[in-house]
Amino acid sequence: MKQTKWVLRPVCGSKTRNRIREDTVLMNFPLYCPKCRQETLIEVKDLRLTVIKEPAAEPMNLQMMQILGSAAFLYTAYNREEAVKSSR
Repeated sequence: MKQTKWVLRPVCGSKTRNRIREDTVLMNFPLYCPKCRQETLIEVKDLRLTVIKEPAAEPMNLQMMQILGSAAFLYTAYNREEAVKSSR
């Protein structure tokens, strides 16, 4: 019989409802803990659990912020004109 092991939650250390075997391979597995209500991405291979750190979002560059800002301004101005027209 293959060796099995309970998956322990990396944050709080509590036992989850998942068990892994020697031949279990998990990639980008969202492990949820009902105790602390958090989800963590993990990888499992050869009974070794590795936590995957998600990359932080990249900041928007100035040109993209200007484009989005002018689009939002035009949309708001158009809606104001339509509101004035419909109230007449």
